[in-house]
Amino acid sequence: DGRKIEAMEIVRLTPELVRDYLDFFDRTPHDDGTPEGRCYCVCWNTAGDDGCDFSTAESRRSAAEKFVREKKLNGYLAYEDGKVIGWCAAGRKSEYLTCYSGRRYLAPLSREDDAAVRSVLCFVISPEYRRKGVATELCRKVCSDSEGYDYIEAYPIKEFMSEQYDFVGPFGMYEKLGFEITADLGDRAVVRKKIRKTTGADI
Repeated sequence: DGRKIEAMEIVRLTPELVRDYLDFFDRTPHDDGTPEGRCYCVCWNTAGDDGCDFSTAESRRSAAEKFVREKKLNGYLAYEDGKVIGWCAAGRKSEYLTCYSGRRYLAPLSREDDAAVRSVLCFVISPEYRRKGVATELCRKVCSDSEGYDYIEAYPIKEFMSEQYDFVGPFGMYEKLGFEITADLGDRAVVRKKIRKTTGADI
């Protein structure tokens, strides 16, 4: 629609921002575009999900509130004029392997190694702000705010299929930001960017 982003601020999700997080998912069409399809990104959490009910939007919202307050949902919010316009889920790869999406998507894609790896897992952007660089700036923030890691890793689909399946971020974005392919899996790739590691951080 030609809208330009005048001033975007990107901040790490904290328990104090739980209302902003929930409001963003409450009002943002996601996945299949229906209210029932809102994910609240609960399947990417570091709490595991044994015994969790993710069967309805209401139960996912309730779980999201709990996870954010407990610092079990990790990532960044993009704001314009005090309103959230985008979200990126990102955190320590090893901590995601027991959650639903970790078992289903992450474990089959990525090799085990001894490196400290931070995974970029999911983007949700408000429809009116898509294709305006919001995801790129969120990813830049992940890369610049990752002291204590060896690599940033992501799992893009190489050719655009649909908004529903491109939630991992476009392949071209990662190329532009200096990620390199470490595994070519046909229609999908594992890409990494090396981070200068410093001591004393555990993000």
